[in-house]
Amino acid sequence: MEQQSDAVKRLLRCEHCECKKHESNHPAKRSRFEQDDDIIILSDGSFSGDEIEPRCDLEVIPSVVEREKQKGSPPAKLIRLEKDDDIIILSDGSFSGAPAESHCDLGITTQVGFLSIHKSIAEYKKRYHQEFEKFDDEIWRYFVMQIQDVHILDWKRVAFNMIREEVQHYYPNADITIVGSTLNGCGNNSSDLDMCLCITDEIDGFCYNDRNIAINVLRDIEARLIDNWPSFLLNIELIPATVPILKFFMGHPFQNLRIEMNCNNTPGIYNTHLLYHYARADDRFPALSLVIQQWARNFDIKDASQGTLTSYSLNLMLLHYLQCCCDPPVLPNLQYIEEERFSGEQPLSNLTIGHSLAAWPKKGTNKQTVGELLIGFFEYYANHFDFHNRGISIYEGNVFDRTELDRQTLRYKIFVEEPFDGNNTARCVTTNENYEKIIGAFRTTSAWFLSSDEVSPSVARLRILNS
Repeated sequence: MEQQSDAVKRLLRCEHCECKKHESNHPAKRSRFEQDDDIIILSDGSFSGDEIEPRCDLEVIPSVVEREKQKGSPPAKLIRLEKDDDIIILSDGSFSGAPAESHCDLGITTQVGFLSIHKSIAEYKKRYHQEFEKFDDEIWRYFVMQIQDVHILDWKRVAFNMIREEVQHYYPNADITIVGSTLNGCGNNSSDLDMCLCITDEIDGFCYNDRNIAINVLRDIEARLIDNWPSFLLNIELIPATVPILKFFMGHPFQNLRIEMNCNNTPGIYNTHLLYHYARADDRFPALSLVIQQWARNFDIKDASQGTLTSYSLNLMLLHYLQCCCDPPVLPNLQYIEEERFSGEQPLSNLTIGHSLAAWPKKGTNKQTVGELLIGFFEYYANHFDFHNRGISIYEGNVFDRTELDRQTLRYKIFVEEPFDGNNTARCVTTNENYEKIIGAFRTTSAWFLSSDEVSPSVARLRILNS
């Protein structure tokens, strides 16, 4: 097999100081620093199956940014005030002045100022008891109909193996890993096939996540495939976005499968691992995710290339809601209760998704139905979350003040923190027009359930069935 060219080898080596090497290799947790260029996110970076198989001999360098909270400490500084025999717990991480309550054992901070909405939802459910039961049933039916089945996954793996075998002719020491919604437990039968090409430096064995390296490697692969055109390939296109990708267009039976490959975008592998385990922890998360993804498509607010949200951002927004806006919480903070496993510091070759999660401490079990949780999700982002002043952090299990961010991030109308590198997954939303479009979708939908013009709950109104 042909070995990597000297030029490519040089690309994989750091040209600057040792500190710069570390920053480019390992995702700097909680840095929340954004480059000042237009960003289009074209890949979710998520997965499901038996195991992630990067097979890169990768030792990940420890984070260059220290954790902001220590294991066993509350996620946020708390101030307790007595008032009318009730304890109001205020937090630096609360939003719009609303009180927050720390669940130290779960690594999350509950936004208690929102919890009264659940009483309104319960009353709404009582008014439309029979319709609500049908509403819940339809959500579960949609989940069963849409969740990616094993046959589709096997079909995608055939295409994946064809591409991997071809690319490894030119990069024999590299590996390609499936990432994205195909494997994160929240994908449907029409999800894209996203892949991450992992190339390690021959000198120190690290896998550098650098945009210029990625573009040059992907361009090199594109040129080689054009010169040695494989029979399965119809077309190939390099997209030099902030996360550069190579798009593959294949013939029958893969002509309708959207296939994209990035290079060394290792946070996508870690967040795939994380989302998969959240999906396994409670079926309500993937069930709600599929409904919300289709709802967002119907409202035309799920298209990063058009300046709206990605499916990954929507999933993180949903996770935040299930962690911090329900009491008891539906989900814990996995990066807190299983810090070593989900730290983003494990070698990629050690990431597996076949092992069960350890039991986490629970103060009661959340018994809200998918319908109740869905209505609360829409209401929270429609009328309660302060996007202008607050950001979302799954890593912290909390919200944070956007004054912590670099000034150049002010142009981002929504900030949803990537839990491994601190970047904004919603950085495509930069115009007031698109921001208002997104908020308008939430407010319109919430008003169907919780307003003076309320109607009985119906999945048909969300237009997700038979879509």
